Amino acid sequence: MVAPSEPTIFENTQSACLRAMGMLATGRAWLVFLISLALLLEIAFFAAANWADVLQVRPPATATAPPQSSTAKADTATVQPQATTAQPDDQAAASQPALNMFQNFWTPAAWQRVMTAALPIAGFVGLASAFILLVLAIVGIQVNLVGRLPALSAMVSALYWSIIATALLFPWGSLINPPLAQTGHGLPWVFYTYSEIADAVAAGAGAGHLAGLTWLRFLAWPVISLLAAWVAGARFGNAYWQAVGLAQMPGRGRGESRDA
Repeated sequence: MVAPSEPTIFENTQSACLRAMGMLATGRAWLVFLISLALLLEIAFFAAANWADVLQVRPPATATAPPQSSTAKADTATVQPQATTAQPDDQAAASQPALNMFQNFWTPAAWQRVMTAALPIAGFVGLASAFILLVLAIVGIQVNLVGRLPALSAMVSALYWSIIATALLFPWGSLINPPLAQTGHGLPWVFYTYSEIADAVAAGAGAGHLAGLTWLRFLAWPVISLLAAWVAGARFGNAYWQAVGLAQMPGRGRGESRDA
């Protein structure tokens, strides 16, 4: 039996590396999808709690009656005994705000149960997917080195962006002590909890607007992490298509890439 020549062995290795890049690209797509779903879910929950007030943690607005003149006060004094019985009902009806579409869809207790259950799951899925994406980027670099594929620079860029996305999604507050963080609590995580959303919405309502740090905590930070994950996935996809372009180069027909 004639042993396969060295160029044939290299072509078989390169074809195997191309197939491996295809599997890595498929896994990358699913991981970026899971990270995006987790981040968009928590952004949607915060938006529903802040702008739709589905948790109804804001105090109801109290309507102030216009000042009355002295003659009007004298006229109403005579009919005051009859109006006292209907006044509590009128005030209770006036203090109840009109429910919007989201508040009619679920009760505040139902929104609380959903957020309490879904937000920790989203945090775990997002963080685990970021770590697996980082591992896939490292494996992709090894595959490019073994197969001598032309996508090494794109894979290194995908590795850098995967590190950035993982660093943004990692709960650093669990590793840094409160005295070092100069706060009474640990540093915040990009994935927040139901209690943090409720406290932020209630505090923001009292001031009339959300503070800049609250916007950064609940909106800007998740959006930045989402963009970093998308860039990492895009660089990974670019590396895959560069490797596929090698297989489509002239001189690499199907007959040349088959096993000997």
